[in-house]
Amino acid sequence: MEAWKRNLYVIWAAELVAIAGFSVVMPFLPYYVQELGITELHQVELWSGALLAAQAVTMCIFAPIWGSLADRYGRKLMVERRCSAAP
Repeated sequence: MEAWKRNLYVIWAAELVAIAGFSVVMPFLPYYVQELGITELHQVELWSGALLAAQAVTMCIFAPIWGSLADRYGRKLMVERRCSAAP
């Protein structure tokens, strides 16, 4: 197998695990918000929704920026930067 294909499969699997991890956390987010001290139901709903939306809003803002950087400096550098920044 060519090296680039193997790297692609590894990155694909890592992203799948990361996305699945975020999806597993989402149903428990209201309980976490309550543990932080917010007890009123409408406030829990508001903060849970804001926390869930924060990821999408951040992606909406930064996707064009990362795309232009990838066009300017190369996609490989952006993939390396993304993978090195992952927890």
